[in-house]
Amino acid sequence: RDAIGRIDGKTAALAKAVYEELSCGGPVIGAGKAGLWIADAGGCHSPAQGASRNQYLNVARRLSVFDDPPPETAADRIWIPRQRNQAHDLQYYSDLAVGNDAVWVTGDNFEQVVWRLDPRRRTAARTALPGAPLEVAIGAGGIWVTALLDDRVWRVDPVTRRVVAAIPVGSGSAGVAVAGGSVWVTNAIDGTVTRIDPRTNEVRDTIDVGGYLPAIATDGSDVWVFQGEQIVNIG
Repeated sequence: RDAIGRIDGKTAALAKAVYEELSCGGPVIGAGKAGLWIADAGGCHSPAQGASRNQYLNVARRLSVFDDPPPETAADRIWIPRQRNQAHDLQYYSDLAVGNDAVWVTGDNFEQVVWRLDPRRRTAARTALPGAPLEVAIGAGGIWVTALLDDRVWRVDPVTRRVVAAIPVGSGSAGVAVAGGSVWVTNAIDGTVTRIDPRTNEVRDTIDVGGYLPAIATDGSDVWVFQGEQIVNIG
């Protein structure tokens, strides 16, 4: 069954696994000061079966969720109404990021949006994007969303929720992270990492790493990219 596990940072062992009644495609997960958040579209259903249901985000408010399953109450979910009169339902959430007292969640090829969730009011605000989104990161005064099919990064203003810049990068923009005053983007297809200056929204550098680069991570200073079966520190 699909589940969420906690790995012990000292032993690298799986400390606990909790069944969350997740969709068979699996969720996306993110954590921050606002708590631990799990986005699950409740997939594995046909458009006809999902036509009358709302999409929702399962919410685990505290890390103690790993000790006990979250209670099945309305307070543990933020509901996102399905858009009417569209040809296809959202099939999955692409990514999730927590920061600035909000949670940002990207849609998929059919639902080309990013939502801003208010943890206190438990509301969801929708921002339409120019194309299909993939990953999202928060920092340097912006919300940064990669567009795998469009080879660019969209910058969304966290206050107005409007797209304020579309920055061309390499082929197959995938992972995105903010560190060291820069925005870092992995270009999965051409094996490069683009470094963007958030002050000018211009590309500062392109690093040739090689290989397929689907993901990136940072601790706020160092930047790491996933390259095949290894992880590479690029700065």
